[in-house]
Amino acid sequence: MNGNIIYGKDVAKKILSDINMLKQQCNDHEITTAIVRVGHNGDDIAYEESIVTNFKKLGLNTVKKTFEHAIDHDEFIKEIDALNKDQSITGMIILCPLPQHIKMDEVAQLIDPDKDLDGISYTNIARLFSNEGLGFAPCTPTAVLELLDYANVDVVGKDVTIVGAGFAVGRPLSVLLQAKQATITSTNVKTKDLLDHTRNADIVIAAAGVKHLIKEQHIKEGTIVIDVGVNIDNDGKMFGDVDFDNVREKARFITPVPGGVGSITTSILAKRVIQAKLIQEEKAKLLNK
Repeated sequence: MNGNIIYGKDVAKKILSDINMLKQQCNDHEITTAIVRVGHNGDDIAYEESIVTNFKKLGLNTVKKTFEHAIDHDEFIKEIDALNKDQSITGMIILCPLPQHIKMDEVAQLIDPDKDLDGISYTNIARLFSNEGLGFAPCTPTAVLELLDYANVDVVGKDVTIVGAGFAVGRPLSVLLQAKQATITSTNVKTKDLLDHTRNADIVIAAAGVKHLIKEQHIKEGTIVIDVGVNIDNDGKMFGDVDFDNVREKARFITPVPGGVGSITTSILAKRVIQAKLIQEEKAKLLNK
């Protein structure tokens, strides 16, 4: 942390000790994550490269599974099924959103929940809503909780406005924060009078995917501002959903882009794939008894 800026690398250091401890518990240290990407979206490519780079530092293998945007739905389903059955693949992350012609509901039903590192399977979604503490919740919302915990922010009773209600971040994050007894207001880019919903919030979490959507006038003095947005311009430069330079002076805490939530997300993903390995090893033991 530097002043009121929370850097993801500082939070990730806390997770690193968990990763090293979990790796020591694995009998088989060949741990491989398949990164499934459809098309050539700049945001997806940036995230993919971040995963590959960080996993390499941790001694974890990655395999890129890249498909053209026009891949047939049935062919894509076959590819996911093959990853389910491939014993050399410990876990997988499917970069979303997928093209509209690929039916997400079928993907969610098919993916093996024990390999589903980003919590998109129906089994893991059900576990999330039941708050039973099993399975994998989506990585980015989990990263937000890790960041708030690092900053010693108690969310109980806090007014939290989430800007963005997407499948990958906004919706699951609402559930996770409600389970911690926060009061949630869920908004999106088409919300009327967005300003009215954000300027009285104790915590504003921007996850709409719109460059500099949240400006100084959107927050009150002392607001905690978490920027989950990733927006790539034509020159390849990355921006968040928050106008960082203007908002920083009013915020109690704020995260940068790049260098904020995304840095934590890859660490959580690394921890998840090792946890997946341990789950698979335990199940293999039970089958061999």
